Amino acid sequence: MKNEVYNFYKQHRDWQQFYKELLDENEVTQITVTNCSDDERIITLWGTNKCAAITDPIDGIEVTKIEADVGQRAYEVVYNPVNDLFYVINNSTDTITVVNDQAVVVETVQLRPDPLTFINPNNIVVNTNPNSPEYGFVAITGTGQNEFLTVDLNFDIARRIPLGRSPIDLVYNPVNDSYYISLDVRDSLVKISTTSDLAVSQFIKVGIKYLGVNEDNGDIYVHFIVNNNGIFSNDVDAVSYTHLTLPTKRIV
Repeated sequence: MKNEVYNFYKQHRDWQQFYKELLDENEVTQITVTNCSDDERIITLWGTNKCAAITDPIDGIEVTKIEADVGQRAYEVVYNPVNDLFYVINNSTDTITVVNDQAVVVETVQLRPDPLTFINPNNIVVNTNPNSPEYGFVAITGTGQNEFLTVDLNFDIARRIPLGRSPIDLVYNPVNDSYYISLDVRDSLVKISTTSDLAVSQFIKVGIKYLGVNEDNGDIYVHFIVNNNGIFSNDVDAVSYTHLTLPTKRIV
């Protein structure tokens, strides 16, 4: 019995020394494995050089990557819940590629009014207000002609509105059914409602950049880069704004 106890502790000390040397000579990491299913799962932590699966699949589900060909220099993508489609703006080809959830191209929307007029789209948003006359439309800004466009659910250009200066960022505010655009050079924030083709200036301030919107109360958040000023909140029905001292960063 004494020999068995001695051998047990000796073997335990030998393993301790082995793991100590292993940790001293190799980089280590901590792994947490969580089973989020109700089924018993087999986990393989060692021997992965034999190409063994790390876990056994629950129902044999395989994930397949699907891809769609879009235009040149795909710039931004949005999902439109109204027609369950994805919209990709292509900056170099001045088009919108409309894709379904199977990566099948449904439509390619040409944004140019003529072959020699370049648009260079740089922002796209979706109108998500069921009470809006443009419900389900997508709105786009372009730096080529400094303009604002909307595309309806038939993939036709519904509106073209000149902006005067190069657009930086674009958001849609469902509370007052309006689009807000920050403009370069002029350093201004403009508002375009769904019932008017005028870009109405909200205020002018140096360093205006990116925009955010609180969809619960309609507040617009504006990011300025000059003097690390941070973010301002602008009420949708007033021109005044409140200063919030925050670091310079994009608000998303």
